Amino acid sequence: MARADRFASSGVTRGFEDANFVVGDSPATHNANTALGKNASGGYVVCDGPGSVFVAFTEDGTAYGDNLTVVSDEVLPIPENTHSVKVTWIANSAYRIAVI
Repeated sequence: MARADRFASSGVTRGFEDANFVVGDSPATHNANTALGKNASGGYVVCDGPGSVFVAFTEDGTAYGDNLTVVSDEVLPIPENTHSVKVTWIANSAYRIAVI
């Protein structure tokens, strides 16, 4: 799995990505609260690969909302007060996440 943290130098924005998201990587949960030291106030999820992915958000780290389908080249805003972002495989793809 090619997941990596990015944008860490400022301490304000943290990022996660997987350039080769396959079924064995799923689901991938990214904890914004741990990365930032607080829940995210915003950010985005970008689907970079040829396939789609499901994305779900939680405010408490436990109860996730509905899966939202993110298609290739789509940008999905991250809601305010997001604790974690879960990405679930639909088809082989790639994604990037930035949390603020």
